[in-house]
Amino acid sequence: MSYLNVVKNIFVELQKQVNHRSLKEKYFSCKDTSFTRRRSMPLSELVAFLLQRSTNGLDIKLDKWFSKWMPEGTSPVSRQAISKARQLLPEEIFHDFLRLSARTFVDNSGLKKEWNGYQVYAIDGTDLQLPTTDETLKDFGCIKSHFNTRMAGASASLLYDVLNDVILDGIIAPYKTSERSMAERLLEDSITEKMKKNSIIVFDRGYPSYEFLGFLFNNNIKFVIRVKEQMSRLRSNTEDGEVYRKCRNKCRTIRTIQVELENGTKEYLISNISPEEISHEQFSELYFLRWGIEGKYKEIKSCFEIENFSGKKSICIKQDFYINLFLTNICSLIKQEIDEELQNDEQATKPYQTRKSFLIYRVNSIISGLVLKKIGIVEEIINLIECCKKKRSQIRPNRKCERNLNLNRRKYSINYKCCI
Repeated sequence: MSYLNVVKNIFVELQKQVNHRSLKEKYFSCKDTSFTRRRSMPLSELVAFLLQRSTNGLDIKLDKWFSKWMPEGTSPVSRQAISKARQLLPEEIFHDFLRLSARTFVDNSGLKKEWNGYQVYAIDGTDLQLPTTDETLKDFGCIKSHFNTRMAGASASLLYDVLNDVILDGIIAPYKTSERSMAERLLEDSITEKMKKNSIIVFDRGYPSYEFLGFLFNNNIKFVIRVKEQMSRLRSNTEDGEVYRKCRNKCRTIRTIQVELENGTKEYLISNISPEEISHEQFSELYFLRWGIEGKYKEIKSCFEIENFSGKKSICIKQDFYINLFLTNICSLIKQEIDEELQNDEQATKPYQTRKSFLIYRVNSIISGLVLKKIGIVEEIINLIECCKKKRSQIRPNRKCERNLNLNRRKYSINYKCCI
C-alpha cells in the first residue's frame, strides 16, 4: 500500500466520523443538550472549520471559509456564535483524529522504514507560551520571565517515529509537569505489546531516574537514554560495560555506553539492549536519530505557529494543539509520497525533495473540503501531489551547520515563514 492510500483511508474514516450523529454518540452523553437545535453551522461543519488552521482573525477566517466551501447565499455566522460553540467541543475529538492518522499508518507495515530491524521512536518535551489570562494561568500555570511579569505556559510531549516522520501521540499539560510522567502516559497509551518486540525508544538527558528506568524494565520497553557526564552512578568505567542498580525495588542490569563525537565530545548513554542485539559502534548512529524530534518541534512551532493560538480559552488551546499535530501527520505522509516520486524521476540529475512549507499551505487549504466531502479525496490529493512536485528543493547530503546557542529575541525566524 502506498502513502497515498494511507492518506485516502484516513480521510475515508474521518468522513464517517465527522457527521452529526457519530460525533454526538461518541463525544456527547445522551443527556447533553449541546448541538441539539438547528444551527447556522452544524456540528460537523464546525469541526471541519476548526481543522483548517489560520493565523487570521476569526472574521477573516469565516469570510474565507464561507466563500470557499458554503453555497452562495448561505447565512453568515457571527464570530461570537463560533467562539461559544467551540467551547462545547471536547479536545478528545481532535486527539482521536491524531491517533487515527498514526494508527492507520502503523497498521500498514509495508511502508515503515526500519533501522537494523527496529522501529525507532523518540520522546521529548517542550514548553509552549500561551495567551495570558486568569483561566490559562489557573489551568496551565505561570512562566517566570526576566522582567518579573506573569506569562501563562504549558508543557507538551510527543512520541515521534523518527524514521517515518509520524507523530504517534502527544500530550499538553500544565507547565512544569514532569517529563517522565508524560512519557509514561504516552508509552502506556500508544505502544502495544506487538510494537514492543521490535521498537526502541530514545530519550535525552532529562529522563534518567531509577523510578523511570523501573517503569521501562517492567513494561519490557527497549530504551536508549543519554545521561549527564556527572551522573557517575549510572556509568561504568569502561566504554561499554554494565552496572547493577535498584529500579523500582528490583535490581536491574543497565548497559552503559560511551561514544565520541566527531568534534571529540564524549556522550554517555544507558540502555537495556544487549551487545548481541546492537554493537557499541552502532549506538552513536542510533542516538543521533533522536535529532529528528527536535526538527519536528521546529516545524510545528515555525511553520504551523502552534503557539499562535486561535483562542484564549483553555479548551481552544487544547483543540489547536491536537489539530496542529494531526495536520503535520497528514503533511508528512503526503510528502513521503511526493519524495518517492521525485526520487524515481529518471530525468532528475540531482536528488530533490518537495518544499514542505508549500505542501503545508496546500493541505491546510483543502482539509475542510476533504472532511466534508466537498471535493474528491483521490482526485484532489493527486492534483496536490502534481503541484507540489514542481515546488522542490535540492537535497544536500551530509550538510552541517554550526549550532547557534545565542539567545535570539525574534519569536519567529526570517528563514521559517508561517505556512497557514
